[in-house]
Amino acid sequence: MDKKKTFTSTKASDVSPLNQSKKARDGCFDTKSTSHTQFYAKQDHTELYQRVARDEYLGKFESISGSSDTFHCVHGTEGKQYTKEGLLKRNLLKELDPFPKDPAWNDKCPPGLGREMVKMLEFMVLDPVIEQQMERFEDHLRDFARTSSTGYLIDSLGSVCIILEYLLENIPRKKHLREGLTLLLRNMEKPILLTAASDVVTHFEALEKYLGYMGYLLTQLEDDELFDIVSRALIWQLSAPDTARGRGAAHLRHNLAAAVYLHQTIVRMLALSTSHRYPTFQQVALLLALYSSDNCLEMVKENIIENVMYRFNPYFPNRKLPEYDINPSNPQDYNVKLGDSSINLSTTMSLLLVILKSTLDILATSPKQILLIPCPDEYSQRCFLWAFRYECRARDHKHERTTLTCIANALFRVFGDRLTVFSNSLMLDVLSLSVLSEVPSRHNWIRGVNFNTGQFDAQFKKNLIYLSVDFIKTFSYSRFAVESEHWLLGVMYLIDPGLSSLRTKWSPALFAELRKVALQALVCTVPLMPSKIIREYGLVRRLMWYIEWYSEVPFELPVLYWCVRVLQVSVQREPSARQDSIHDLFETHGIIILMHLCYTLLSQKLPPVEKSQAIIAVCLQLLTSAVQVNARITCCVYPDIKWPVSTGRLAKKMLNDLLYAMDKHLIVSDKWIISLVNFIWEAIIWKKEYREYFILQDGLYKLLDLITSPGIVNRGSTIAALLAAVFRDECLATKVSIDEYGVLQKDLSFKVNLADEAYKLYKNIQLSPEDEAILVLCSHFMTIKLGECWYESECQASGFLPYDEGIFREFRQINNGWAKQIQEMQERVIAKDREKQLNHEDSLYAFLGRVRLNIALDALREVKCVTRSADRSEMLHAMLLDAVQAHHRRSQAAKNLETTVLRTFGPALDDQNITGQYVKVYSIYPKNKPKPREDFSSAYSNN
Repeated sequence: MDKKKTFTSTKASDVSPLNQSKKARDGCFDTKSTSHTQFYAKQDHTELYQRVARDEYLGKFESISGSSDTFHCVHGTEGKQYTKEGLLKRNLLKELDPFPKDPAWNDKCPPGLGREMVKMLEFMVLDPVIEQQMERFEDHLRDFARTSSTGYLIDSLGSVCIILEYLLENIPRKKHLREGLTLLLRNMEKPILLTAASDVVTHFEALEKYLGYMGYLLTQLEDDELFDIVSRALIWQLSAPDTARGRGAAHLRHNLAAAVYLHQTIVRMLALSTSHRYPTFQQVALLLALYSSDNCLEMVKENIIENVMYRFNPYFPNRKLPEYDINPSNPQDYNVKLGDSSINLSTTMSLLLVILKSTLDILATSPKQILLIPCPDEYSQRCFLWAFRYECRARDHKHERTTLTCIANALFRVFGDRLTVFSNSLMLDVLSLSVLSEVPSRHNWIRGVNFNTGQFDAQFKKNLIYLSVDFIKTFSYSRFAVESEHWLLGVMYLIDPGLSSLRTKWSPALFAELRKVALQALVCTVPLMPSKIIREYGLVRRLMWYIEWYSEVPFELPVLYWCVRVLQVSVQREPSARQDSIHDLFETHGIIILMHLCYTLLSQKLPPVEKSQAIIAVCLQLLTSAVQVNARITCCVYPDIKWPVSTGRLAKKMLNDLLYAMDKHLIVSDKWIISLVNFIWEAIIWKKEYREYFILQDGLYKLLDLITSPGIVNRGSTIAALLAAVFRDECLATKVSIDEYGVLQKDLSFKVNLADEAYKLYKNIQLSPEDEAILVLCSHFMTIKLGECWYESECQASGFLPYDEGIFREFRQINNGWAKQIQEMQERVIAKDREKQLNHEDSLYAFLGRVRLNIALDALREVKCVTRSADRSEMLHAMLLDAVQAHHRRSQAAKNLETTVLRTFGPALDDQNITGQYVKVYSIYPKNKPKPREDFSSAYSNN
C-alpha cells in the first residue's frame, strides 16, 4: 500500500462526548463519529483510498505473540483472536508464541473492574453507526462480561442497564448478540460492588433503578431461559445473606430497601404471568413482604390478595371458574387440574399469612387505612372457596386445610362483611365442618371430608370453631344458620359428658382442648343467640352439672373458669332473656351450687390461686345478679347453705381471707375485691336483717381495714386515688382545662359532686402528687359550683338592671379570684413534691461525694480476684455433694450405733463462721507488706 496523508476530523458531531468513536477494528470501517486521527491508504493498482488501522499505517502488523494490547493485557494468550490472514501467515512461517505462559498463573490474574469498558460500551450503544462496529462491540462485550464476572460496580449500574436495553431491543434482528446478553444477565446474580462504604448512599437512586430494571426485564423477556436467569438473579439479590456477598458489596438490607419500584410490577404479574413464571413473582413478593410492613401495605393497595386468589382458578388462563363448579368431583385423582396458587400452595400460604398479619397490625394502629385497601371481588372469593373445599377433601392435606382456615379468618378480620361470598357460602361450610365429627352434614361435598381424631384434625376443628364465632358475631342473620347447620347442638356434644357416647372418641388431651375452645366460643356467641335456643338445649343445666362435678372430682381450673363465664354471659343479656336464665339458675339449684363452689375454692389454699380467684369473682357476679329475684332456696344436698340467708357468712369468710392475704403481702386479684364489695352492697346492705348481721360480725370494720390495707395502698388502689382518677376522667370528659399534673387552668364549668370531707378523710394516705392536686380541686368543688351557678344565671337571663349587672360582674371577679387561689394551692402541692425530690437527689450526691473512692476501688479489685479464683457453681455443687455424703454417713452410723450422732466439726466457711469468711489470704505478697517468717509459719503449721 502507498501511505498518504493523515488528517483530523473537526465536525461538531465528531467532538461530542456522546459521539466519540472508539478504535476501529482491523477492517477499516468508515465512520463519521470519531475525533481521533484517521489513516487512509491507496490500494494496489487502484486510485481509491481506503481507511486503514493505525498499526498497519505505521508498519506494525498483527502481533505474533497472541497477546492483545487493547486493554494492556500482558498475561498470556487470552488476548484478541487471530484473523484468518494472520493465522495463515503464522502457519506458513511456522511461528509460535515466543512467551508461552502457565495457564494456572494466568487464571489467577484478577479481572479488572471494567469501569472504562462499561463506559466505552455505553458510548458504543448510543452511537448511531454502531452497526459498522458490531464485531468490535461484541469483543468488548465479552471482555466486559469476563472482567465483571464478580459483580457490577454500583456506579456502573446505569450503564449496564443501557447496554442491556440495547441488547434486548436488537436480539430479534441480531441473534448473535444473545451470547453477550446471556453473559451480562448471568453477572447480575453476583454482588453489587462498592468502592467505598458511602457509595450505598451516594448511588442509592441508581441501585433503586437497577433493581426496578430487573423487575422490568421479568416482564419483557419472552425467552424462558433468559427469564430464569434474571429470576435467579433478582431472588439472589433479595435473599442472599451478607456472608455470601463478601466484603465490599451492598448488603441485603440495602437491596431490600432499594426495591421500591418492584411492588407494582410484581403484583400485576401475579395475575398475568404464565404457570412457569408465576413462582418467581410469588417468591419476590414474599421476600418484599417479609422485609417490612410498608411493603405489605403497598402491595395490598395494589390488590395482591385478589391477584393471588385469582390463580386458584384451575382453568386459568383459558376460562374463568364457572359458578356451578364448587370443587373437583374426585380430589384424590392424580390428574385433577389445579390452579397455580394451589400448585405452589406452600409459598401462597406463606405470602398471604405474612401480608394479612402485617395488614392487621397496621389497621390496629391506624384503622382509617382500611379505606385505602381494596377488597377482593366476588370472583376471587369463589376461587378461594374452590381451593378451600378441595384442600378439605384431599388426603394428607391436613396442614394445608388448617392454614387456609387461618387465612380465611384473617381475611374476614380485615375486610369483614365486605366479603359477600364468604357470608353466603363459606359461613355455611364452616359452621357444618366445625361440628362434623359430632353432627353429620347434609351437604354432599362435606360428607367426603376426612375427619379423624389426630392432632392435625383437632387443630383444624379449633380453627373452624374460631372462624364460626367471627361469622356469628359479624352477620346478624347467622342465628338462622346456627339452627339450620345444628352448630349449637354440635358444641353441646363437646361439653356434655352425657352425650359422649354419640360423639367422636378423641384422646383425653385433645378433648380437653376442644372442650375449652367450645366453652370460649359459647362465651362469645350466647349473647347473640335467641333465648329460645338456649332453653331448648338446656345450656344452664348442662353447665351446672359440670360446675357441681368439680366439688366432687376436681378437674382443670381453666375449664371451670370458662364454664362459669358461659353461665355469666347467659345471665347478663337483654332483660327478657336474663329473666329466663336466672329462672333456670334457680330451678337447677345453681345458686346453692355456686356458693358451695366458692367454699370449695377457698378451702383449697389460703389465699386461692389466681385462677381460682378469677372464678370466685365471676361466681360473686352471678350471685349479685340473682339478688334482684326476691326468692329463697334451699337444697337437701347442701343443707348448710341457704339463699339468701348465707350471704353474710360467705361475705365474712371472704373478707377474712382477703385481709389475711393482704397482711401477708400475698397476691390478691382486684376483680375479686371489686366483686366482693359489689356483692356486699347489693345482697347485704339493702336488707335490714342481713345488714345487721354483717355489722354484728364486724363487717364494717373489716371493710375499713380492706380500704386502708397496705396491699391496696402499695398498689396505688386507695379509695382516694380511685376518687382522684374518677374526678380527673370527668374533668377531661367535660373538657375542663387541667394540665398533666391536674392543675386547674381556666375553665370552671364541670359536673362532679364530691364534698370537702373526702379530701380531709384521705389527706393522710400516701398519694401521688397528681392525685393530691386533683383532690385539692375536689375539696373546693362547692366553691367552683357556686361560680358555675352565677355564670349559668347570667347566660340564661335576657338582661339585667344596671345595679344587678354590677353585682354579677363582682361575683364573676370573686369567682376568678377563688379559681386563682385553688390553682396556687395545686401548684404548691406540685412544687413541694419537686422540692422533695431535689432534696433527695442532693443528699444522694452528697453521700457519693463523701465516699472514699480509693477504698471502694481496692474492694472491687479484691472482689474481682475472688471471682476469678473461685467458680461459684462448682463450689456450690461440691458443697452440696459433701453435705449429702456427710448426711449419709451420719445416718448409717446412727443406724449402726442405735443412737444420735453428734456433729463435732463445722466447716471453716459455713454460715456460722463469720470470721473465717473475711480472712484475706495473699498468694503473691505485695511489695509494701513484709512476708511472714519461715520459722514462725513452720511452727504454726506444726501446731
